[in-house]
Amino acid sequence: MRYAMVGSFSIGILALFMTLLSCEIPLKETLMEVVKDYSRPMTSVSPDLDGSLDKYSPVIITFTETMNPLSLTLSGLMAAESDGGIWSDSEPGLNSVLTISPRSSWTVGSGRTLSVQCLDQDGYDIETLALIFGVLDGVVYVHATGGNNNYPGTELEPKKSIQSAIDVAGEFYSEAEVHVSGGGYQVNYSQGNYIIMKKGISLLGGYKSDDWQVRNYVLYETIISDSGSIIAPDPDNVPDQFRSRAVDCGTGLTLATIIEGFTIIGGGGSVSIGLNCSGSNPTIQNNIVKGGLGDLSAALRIKDCSPLIFNNDINGGIGGDESLGIFTANSTSIIEGNRINGGEASSCNGIFNYASNPIIRNNSLIFGGDARASNTDGITIGLSNAILNMEGSNPIISGNNINGGYGWVSVSGINNSSNSSPSIRNNLIFAGIGPAAQNSLSFGIMSEDSNGQIQNNIINGGRAESFVSCGIQLTNSHPVIANNILFNSGGDEQYGVYMFGAGGYPASFDNNDIYNCDTARLIEEISESIKNDYNDLSTMNALSWANSNISVDPQFVNVNGTDGDPASMEDNDWHLQSSSSTAVKTGGINLSAYFTIDKDGAARTNPWSIGAYEQD
Repeated sequence: MRYAMVGSFSIGILALFMTLLSCEIPLKETLMEVVKDYSRPMTSVSPDLDGSLDKYSPVIITFTETMNPLSLTLSGLMAAESDGGIWSDSEPGLNSVLTISPRSSWTVGSGRTLSVQCLDQDGYDIETLALIFGVLDGVVYVHATGGNNNYPGTELEPKKSIQSAIDVAGEFYSEAEVHVSGGGYQVNYSQGNYIIMKKGISLLGGYKSDDWQVRNYVLYETIISDSGSIIAPDPDNVPDQFRSRAVDCGTGLTLATIIEGFTIIGGGGSVSIGLNCSGSNPTIQNNIVKGGLGDLSAALRIKDCSPLIFNNDINGGIGGDESLGIFTANSTSIIEGNRINGGEASSCNGIFNYASNPIIRNNSLIFGGDARASNTDGITIGLSNAILNMEGSNPIISGNNINGGYGWVSVSGINNSSNSSPSIRNNLIFAGIGPAAQNSLSFGIMSEDSNGQIQNNIINGGRAESFVSCGIQLTNSHPVIANNILFNSGGDEQYGVYMFGAGGYPASFDNNDIYNCDTARLIEEISESIKNDYNDLSTMNALSWANSNISVDPQFVNVNGTDGDPASMEDNDWHLQSSSSTAVKTGGINLSAYFTIDKDGAARTNPWSIGAYEQD
């Protein structure tokens, strides 16, 4: 039944209609057209989102009146692919909803037309619906220069912005991909303009701008950069909304949601983040991710989640106070196969774990950063760590090349504190460099109030050029230390293991090779005036917690690399040779209860070799 009209407006229309019967013919025709338009059924169409349509989705038209199904006419490119339309309504006997579905699927592409004409039960026609859709097939396209957000997101009519494409994909699909051509995509977090991921919608960059079939994220760099800068009212307590980011992973993402093939760069302000992941577990792979220019700059912030971070180039950016390659909090991430640089700031960390238990494996050139001296409240700062573990962090750190970087005050490969107990195995560790005339300290591994396991690593205490270099430093810490090779590459004072305080001894110290530690292989500092020197091997191995330690040159293939510099680790070769000492090749204790392979993935065989590589 036609919708009833009541009140003075309806009475006025009726009076007008009665009057026109006595009017001249032209006026009658004009007024009859007005009445016809007024009586014409209205329509709404779904979907109406930017003219986009999935190839399996129906077109649903809702009418304001009960229609005459026999009067329906469909035309256009999609008409022949349709089922002719099915009528329905929420009330029996009415036909006010028309669902037009594909018989199998709509043809994918731009400019797919569908025209609809129909009469209602009283003979009034609708204004012809001339619909044009871009039909999608689980992929929405984005083009930096040829896109338009009014386009449907097909290959020929791509979107302009990445966010618009993500929104369209999320409208139709639980799982889909957004393909992004090479070029620049600028966001501005301070203006509320940044990328927010959606569950199931993977984001893939690196497509050639004139050929969607060609993808190479090195040749066709796809850059998402934050141009904004947001300042927090309290720099010591920065709420999340004041932590800028170029890309945010939203919530609920699983490993099936992939972010791949982008260069992501943070902005400025109090806290600058390249990619923020909180409460989501995506796969982040094959990207370049950089922090920005914030007071605190971080490439990746990982909080309350467990993403897979694989094969990325990561740089903490240039932070005024602090720069971080990866910051994890309450996280059990897998961080694998990446190249990580902590950036440049007063304090730098390649990976900063806070109450987190990630798996950190097979990463190359983890570089703490370039920590230049600055003065804050009278304290000179210049601290760099490749990996910093705090507040009960218990990561598994295995198979990595670790370089602490450059620190004017202190530099370390791995720094453990506040009840952290990491498992550190099969790594190559270079503490880093402390510049001359700075009285800096370099430590391969530094532990304070922490325990854990340090097993089968090769640890170079670095090169603090005018002060102390040390393989392992312990303060009130009791880790298990076994099968490691410890040595130094310079420094006025060079130590294998330095223990501060009477409570700083290991739980066990077995089958380690300590060489080229000219000042002392093992020393215990009870106070400034009391130091126990266990440089002599027989004295060391007589300790209740030390057994079978040796001091021989392991004869690495090429300890300093072709450039003669141990700090540039990529060309160093710390494998043992067939000519290496038998005491090193067969002197390790069997630790198969914990792990069974070496850094190369080769099986450990009895008797085990000391160090990161097995040499049978």
